[in-house]
Amino acid sequence: MGFPSRGSQHAELPRPRPAARTASRGGPVDPWPIPGRAVAEAPALCHAAAVVRSDDELLGTAAAHVRAGLDDGDLVVVAGTPSLARAVAAEIGSADGIVFDDRMLLDGRRAPDAIGAALDATRRAAAEHRGVRLLAEVRQPGDPRAVREFTCFELAANLLSPAAPLSALCVY
Repeated sequence: MGFPSRGSQHAELPRPRPAARTASRGGPVDPWPIPGRAVAEAPALCHAAAVVRSDDELLGTAAAHVRAGLDDGDLVVVAGTPSLARAVAAEIGSADGIVFDDRMLLDGRRAPDAIGAALDATRRAAAEHRGVRLLAEVRQPGDPRAVREFTCFELAANLLSPAAPLSALCVY
């Protein structure tokens, strides 16, 4: 399966099926009531990865994820380099409704700080009764110790207990 490239029609990224949540009496549970969104459409955490081979694929994948979040009314957070932030804003046509937050990048930062920033975003979204759509640009380090820290961060991110539904896409 190829990745969408700039200028092509952006296919929707695959989404994992959410785990079913049920109440003690067997009915569905919606801990984050978001207007217009059914329980099955709002898993607590969706953490996916996309591997891209070029800047065009990076921009196409990033723009598709950001557009989907804007269309769903999510709080859209882009954690990337300033050049990616500018390119996404230019591709979308506006930066309105998009939060650019590089605190979630691990370049020179500690993993707990990045996870804390992600949880801050979910608390903000919960207060606004919506989900979070996070796009994280990943530049994997070459230093073995940094790779270990990075791997621990990715694993810990899967254990997040967000305050609002969080759909995170890490683009490698």
